[in-house]
Order: sequence, then structure tokens, then C-alpha cells
Amino acid sequence: MILANLSRFVQHAGHKMQSLPGLASLLTILLALSMTFCLTPAIAQERAPEAATAQSPGPGEADEPTYISGRVTEIISETNVKDEAFQRDDKKFRFKVYFPAQNGDPEETVLLEQTYTSTDPPEKMPRKGKRFIFYKEAMVDGTHSYILIDVQRLNHFPLIVIAVMIALVLCGRWYGIKAVLIGGGMLCCFLLLHLLQFPWMLNSLLTFMAVAAAASLLTFGSGPRFIASLASTLAGGLVMMLLVWFGGLLAISSPSVLFGSGMILQMAAGLSYIAISTTTAVHLSWRSDPNISRKALFQKGYIGGRGSIEVVATLYLVITIGQILTSVYSQGGELNLLQMEPVLTEMASLLFMLLGFALALPLSAFVSSRLLNKKK
Repeated sequence: MILANLSRFVQHAGHKMQSLPGLASLLTILLALSMTFCLTPAIAQERAPEAATAQSPGPGEADEPTYISGRVTEIISETNVKDEAFQRDDKKFRFKVYFPAQNGDPEETVLLEQTYTSTDPPEKMPRKGKRFIFYKEAMVDGTHSYILIDVQRLNHFPLIVIAVMIALVLCGRWYGIKAVLIGGGMLCCFLLLHLLQFPWMLNSLLTFMAVAAAASLLTFGSGPRFIASLASTLAGGLVMMLLVWFGGLLAISSPSVLFGSGMILQMAAGLSYIAISTTTAVHLSWRSDPNISRKALFQKGYIGGRGSIEVVATLYLVITIGQILTSVYSQGGELNLLQMEPVLTEMASLLFMLLGFALALPLSAFVSSRLLNKKK
């Protein structure tokens, strides 16, 4: 109710901006895709069977290896070492690392020694005061071994988040606020359901519906347009899931693999943007001519919503293909058989989403023209 009243207040204050496309939904696409790409790999690993979960070590057994954060407090020595076997010059560092108390282990300062080759990135070499990620493994005798793996990035993550929110609000005003609210709502909803141990599929579906409802509510407030936009988004999601299921029957793809890859979360923002744009076009046409027929209103909404297909398809194509190309070729390698499965999964997910987005346009126009115009 608070969000609905806030939405109506801002819409009344900026009445002349009603004809603009849903800029908030456009920003939400970027936020939703970014969070989905971050959440999906991390959460998907936790859906493995309980048998794969690390068990408490018994006598003579070692703990499962983990990754922990530590801060280099002192560089004791840095020497050049000649590797006779490979005929190269290496660097050997001796340094101290402070590990805070975590996972039941007390805080400790450890003396480490690690050698780097000339091909290792300089940023991964120890520097005083910097934080790094370490590979920690418990040995059979109870001691631990540590290996510096990578730099701990985004050490000031909260400050970056605040800066991004301020930039969105200052530059986008209400549209930026809506994007932040929708993206934050998606994150909170997903993590809350995850903490409640909802199954992945149910969690994704509920989060999808929450994003669709939030986007429509914050754009139109409560009323017929909210219902039309939400119904269009949910109908588009249902059609997209049916397409995936039909593709499974034709052995084009595996529905369980596609749904498990985060496809449901990724399609939420795109479908919402198409539904909002089409509903806006239908509403404006109906306001200019209250006696317009449903068929003519459908055509107006269909034509008015075409621009959303360009925006959504371009964003999803560029972001997904860019992610695939980066993951495959960033290390200078070539595509091999081991990499084919995740690449094909991403491509199949992208193709089904694009097909669903295209079909969502006439579907949204049809639903909105029926719900906003009661006359036949």
C-alpha cells in the first residue's frame, strides 16, 4: 500500500512524463541480470545432495579445503630464484598473514612462503596491507596449509553500492528509485526464500512473480493498469516455460538444466519491460479514444510496444554473448569439448528467452486491450 501511494504521488507530480517508456524497467533489466549472474552459480552449488556436504572429520581425517580471507601484515623477504629446470627467474616471498576468527577457528597470524613465476600477475603477489583469498586445507596431523590464490576485490563494496544508488537516484530520479527498489526487492525476496530452504524452482518462480508485481506496482500503482501489466508478465512467463518444455519434448534442450541455470530469474525484467511498455501504449490509446474497439486497441498496443523488443533483445543478446565469449576466450584458449555444455546451455536459454520475448509482445497487447477496455 505504501509503494502504491508513493507511486501515485510521483506519477501525479510528473504527469507530463507518462508517455516516456519504462526507464525504471530498463535499469531493472541490468540490475536483475547482474544479480542473477552472481546469485545463480553460488546458490546452485548449494543445491547439491547432502551427501556432498563436508562432514566433520574423524580420527586421522582432514577437513574439506576451504577459501578464506586474510590480510598481509608484513613482507619479510623478497628474493629472486633461478629455476634451472625451466630456465626462468622466479620470485620467492616470505610474508606474514593475519586471519581473523571465522568458522569456529580462532584468529591467527601465519608465516608463509610462496614462489611466483614471471608469468604470474603482479597483483596476485603479496603486498603489505592488502587482502587476499587463501586456499586453506587441514592436514592429517591437525595443522593447516595456506596458498595465496587471488586478490580480494571489492573491499569497499558497501561504499560502491551506496555510490551506485546515489547515482541512480540523482540521474534517474523516480525512475532510478524504482530500479533500486525492484532490484533490491528481487535480491531480498530470493535470499529470504533461500534461507527458508525453499526448493530452487519454487524460489525462482516466487521471485519472478515478486519482480513482476513490484515493477508493475511501482510503475502504475494499484489499479487496472497494474493488473493488466502483471497479468501480461505472468502470461509471458508461462508461455516461455511452455516453450522450454516443448523444446525438451523435441530433445532440443533439457528443461531441468535450463531452469536450473537461472533462466526464470533472468527473464523477469525483460518480460516486465515489454508488458509495461505495451500496457502504457494501450492505456494512452484508450484515453485518447474511449470508444476504440478492442481490435484497434490491440493493434495500437502491438505497434506501441515494438520498441521494447529492440531494447530487451539487444540487452540480453549483448550481455549473454559477452559473458559466453569472456568465459571461453578470456584466457587465450579455444573452445573445447569440456566447455561446450555450459556454452550450449547459455545459448539455449538465450534463444528460448528471445523467442518468449517476441511472443510476449502480442500476448501483452491482447491481455491489456481486454483488461483495460471492457467494451467489445
